[in-house]
Amino acid sequence: MELSPLEVTQREFGKKFRGLDPEEVHTFLEQIAEEMTRLVQENTERAAQIQRLEAQVRANQEREDSLRNTLVTAQ
Repeated sequence: MELSPLEVTQREFGKKFRGLDPEEVHTFLEQIAEEMTRLVQENTERAAQIQRLEAQVRANQEREDSLRNTLVTAQ
């Protein structure tokens, strides 16, 4: 089940006699939502970094192939 930070902060719970402190629950859910937002942002940044690094690896592989072909031709 995927949850968004917004879903966490907007979650409503039923009330019972001698139940949990609603304000404490709300504060905790907000903290969870903030952490989720930070983690989603970090994940997005890491995914972009992976794409950049994969592109660099492909470019380096192409250069290596080119150099290898040049060396073979020179021999």
